[in-house]
Amino acid sequence: MAKRFQRLTSSEVTVVIGVIRDMSTTMPHSTEAVNTPDKHRPP
Repeated sequence: MAKRFQRLTSSEVTVVIGVIRDMSTTMPHSTEAVNTPDKHRPP
């Protein structure tokens, strides 16, 4: 799934990150599954 993100434009990535952050409220494992770095997540 990481390869798919490389084909997205910066605008699409921003939207995807927003969706993932919204999903993380009810599905915390979704962010880890996608393995997408989040600025608001602690190191």
